[in-house]
Amino acid sequence: MKTRKTFSVMLVICMLLSLVFPSSGGVSNAASASDKVTVIDVTQYGADPTGVKDSAEGIQAAIEAAKEVNGPVVLDFPKGEYQIYPDHAQKRELYISNTLSRNNGDRGTYKMKNIGILLENMENVTLEGNQSSLIFHGKMMMFSTIGCKNIRIQNFDTDFQVPSVVSVTAEKVEGNTAILYVPECYNYSVSGTTVTWSSDVSPYTGQAYWSYTNNVGHVQGFDMTTATLTTSGDKFFNNVQSMEKLDGHRLKVTYNSAPSFKAGYGQQMRRTTRDHSAAFFWESDGVTMQHVELHFLHAFGVVGQLSKNITLDDVNFRNYEGSGRTGVGSADFVQMSGCGGTIRIVNSTFEDPQDDPINIHGTFLQVTERISDNKFKVHYQHHETSGFPNYYVGDEVEFVSKGTLLPIDGAKAKVTGVVGPDGHGGTMVTGNGDKADASKTDLDTIIVTLDTNMPSSVSANAAALENVTYTPSVEIENNVFREMPVRGILVTTRKPVVIRNNEFDNVAGAAVYISDDVNSWYESGHDEDVLIEGNVFRRCGVNQNSYSAFIQFDPTNNGAAEPVHKNVRIKDNTFYFTNGTGNIINAKSVNGLTFTGNKVLRFSVNEKANPAKTTLAIGESVAMNVSAVEGANINAFTFNGCRNVNISDNIYDKNRALSDACSLLAEFYDYNNLHYIYGKPAYGEDSDTKVREIHDDMCLILKTYFYINDEESENIKNMSRSQIQTVIEDSINRHDSQGDIK
Repeated sequence: MKTRKTFSVMLVICMLLSLVFPSSGGVSNAASASDKVTVIDVTQYGADPTGVKDSAEGIQAAIEAAKEVNGPVVLDFPKGEYQIYPDHAQKRELYISNTLSRNNGDRGTYKMKNIGILLENMENVTLEGNQSSLIFHGKMMMFSTIGCKNIRIQNFDTDFQVPSVVSVTAEKVEGNTAILYVPECYNYSVSGTTVTWSSDVSPYTGQAYWSYTNNVGHVQGFDMTTATLTTSGDKFFNNVQSMEKLDGHRLKVTYNSAPSFKAGYGQQMRRTTRDHSAAFFWESDGVTMQHVELHFLHAFGVVGQLSKNITLDDVNFRNYEGSGRTGVGSADFVQMSGCGGTIRIVNSTFEDPQDDPINIHGTFLQVTERISDNKFKVHYQHHETSGFPNYYVGDEVEFVSKGTLLPIDGAKAKVTGVVGPDGHGGTMVTGNGDKADASKTDLDTIIVTLDTNMPSSVSANAAALENVTYTPSVEIENNVFREMPVRGILVTTRKPVVIRNNEFDNVAGAAVYISDDVNSWYESGHDEDVLIEGNVFRRCGVNQNSYSAFIQFDPTNNGAAEPVHKNVRIKDNTFYFTNGTGNIINAKSVNGLTFTGNKVLRFSVNEKANPAKTTLAIGESVAMNVSAVEGANINAFTFNGCRNVNISDNIYDKNRALSDACSLLAEFYDYNNLHYIYGKPAYGEDSDTKVREIHDDMCLILKTYFYINDEESENIKNMSRSQIQTVIEDSINRHDSQGDIK
């Protein structure tokens, strides 16, 4: 958990250093040697920086003024707090990947989106927050760009007045009774054995925007004492005998029988409806979010859809320190669906999502009809993805076999015509698309016409179509990922992928997961160039049996002779094993995988890696086991249908002595349980003297072998084993980099 941070306002400072010519209506021009930048003060159009009045209409009025300006524009938010309500916010019918917006069943209910700050068909616009706070209400989208180019969103701190993910923590548990702490941001009432959660009320109608009862819906557990995710434990509001609302935002709950959870156990409760996304960048090119704090995201995360060149730099998904909340969002944090150019996600923090923090992919549409040799009807398969165009005239596309996931020979072409959904609930006909086909499409289907005939193997139900043009290069660097309930980074694209210098800690499933899916989510893309370098992986792959690896390649092909993914380099990373950890690498259908220069270390002294050999010949496979003194055997590497695998020049279990020493140190400093240290009795009349003697011996060992100084030695007294290990490792690495260690 982090506190609010100070953001850079360099852009505004630079503009203020230029010549400023004031004009009416809150508009000023900042002249430079090159372009003239127009600054528009949103408070001059009705936005309220005092945090009292709704600023939605004032912000939109400033945006409309910006549309009348030729040249670059800065929409300036003087530092303050701005309230944004959905009542008078912009509303659009939008169909967004992986959200519930499809017109089947009740999903048509959610096709209209409330948008706090909407930019449409605009270029060269900067939203300058000046460290301002944006407080959103109800159910709504924070930011959206539609058909825009060169947009910057920077220096904002955002939150919802009442988050729709309800976080509750067990403060005390005695027998059948628990005292539950409810953070102060939540509104709730108790009637009998039912607790009702509700949003804040509309200043226009006096009605709450949403209300839920008891466990709300999906429940995710979080142990505050160990900072670990868990799916175990009784739900807080099941098996309730009585409930009482106490002072201090606490609930007293008596159960029919003693609950399984203990004090410190928390639950994050949410609905599974993804009715909005937090931000939406659609058909836009060059969107940057920088220095932005996102403390809560209602329903879904930051979505890029059929856009190019998106950068997230110092965008932090995390709770306020001291808020008591343990959930930041109800789904993925970042979802890039069918994007092109370069996706950069750097210098950011991802904490406490309810799904994957980053998912970058395209969308397969299944062939349902071969209308002619160059004309095909294709269908959205997943119920949460449809309604938007997936192809444009001029795009390069390629058909793949559903069975093998391999490209079909001779099945690459360019799109010349499209008939299908336009993303706003209507139908578009572009290029040489036949208007008569409009009656044959709906939100789920698209008819594409290609510039060349396709082979006969492109047939109904046997092939799927991928948009090759909208496959991005990906750079994910210098980020921190903590408390992930499913996986860490999902990325499927044939363009280069770099995952470098990130830290992963407490990821229930695979920290890096690469699929290619024509069976479930239909998230497209085979990977051709992947570099995973310089990352640190801790506590990964421990809770999800199907994703129990640090790094996993898991395409949904049927075991074809030819691998799906290729050219993967995993180098210079550090992996920390712990009890329950699955494979380091679990790879299916990869051609050309290199694992070199990595460190495989242990959290536990009872685990030791035993590589059978360090290199594999083409076509050869070998099991690499991790054996534990207590009897557990763990396969460190699993390969299925892989070719050209090279595992060499890695360090395994180098930290055995270090881990042993840290355990002894932790035991030594645990004075309440002090019995024997280094085989010497440490009790009786001369206990203190013996402790001092042993301490002096310990300090000498630390200084001689681990380069620990006097101050560090003294601080170690109050640390846990893992903390001690971190101090020693840092000391070794510091001296190693200085050339002190040979």
